[in-house]
Amino acid sequence: MIRIAVILACCSAFLLNCTNVISPSDRIYQASEARFKFPFTDTTYTVNYQGNPYQVYFKIPDNCNEELILFLPGWNYSVLDWKNKTKVWKMADSFGFATLLVEMGKSVYMDSVYPEARADYRTFPTRTWLKDSILYRFKEYGWFDTIAGSRIAHIMGLSTGARGAVALAYELPNLGLVSALSGDYFTMMDTADALLKNSMGPYFKFPSRWKYGSNNIGNRGPISCNIFIAHGYEDKIVPFRHSEKIANCLKSLNIDSSEYQVFTYFPKKAGHNYSFWNEAGLRALEKISNR
Repeated sequence: MIRIAVILACCSAFLLNCTNVISPSDRIYQASEARFKFPFTDTTYTVNYQGNPYQVYFKIPDNCNEELILFLPGWNYSVLDWKNKTKVWKMADSFGFATLLVEMGKSVYMDSVYPEARADYRTFPTRTWLKDSILYRFKEYGWFDTIAGSRIAHIMGLSTGARGAVALAYELPNLGLVSALSGDYFTMMDTADALLKNSMGPYFKFPSRWKYGSNNIGNRGPISCNIFIAHGYEDKIVPFRHSEKIANCLKSLNIDSSEYQVFTYFPKKAGHNYSFWNEAGLRALEKISNR
């Protein structure tokens, strides 16, 4: 913990090397000036989890529109694939969005590290770590904050990162559009799922954890942001029915809401690959830009 604190302190010092930055303790919010100041910077830093380093890539473009997109990777995918294997990050940057890419390794985006988790799975980052160790400090720039004048943040995740994106949609404030591509959301849809079993313990021993825990995204009620659910019918890795079901659930739960919308994109001939994630990600980005 001491090492993590030192690393974060160093990162903060590096990011806050511009004279016009307002630290969290010194911020004064004016009704007529509902914006935070931030340094225009492009930086990479490392945050440790269980002794393992994870890279964080943060960029504010010169034409920044003051909104941020958090990009999340899938299980054992590099988050830099958003930059290297799709056009989504480059387009987001050109549109003026600040971008935050976080390496998550083999994370399953669990809320906790359970005692029954397989030994190696205890070393995988949780979404709680993501919130507390990385996203929390971006409140300093006005993102993921509830205070008046906060900036809008968006989230885009693929595969298990889509599960993480939807879970975070319930747990983070002031979100614009959460885009979830090819995700799985219902723990009860497959109680033999290896990633879930290795993370939470077997279903027959912990049925309540599987049914009612916050990792079962389908149990979490209406959502307080716009959401874009995309999935290819020909996905051989994650069943399409996950996205179909959560989209229908959210539409039903939010039926009386004129404020938040649920968008879907379910192409017939698309699989679990970067070709589809590029296409779906660009569609999501278009909705963010044109809202």
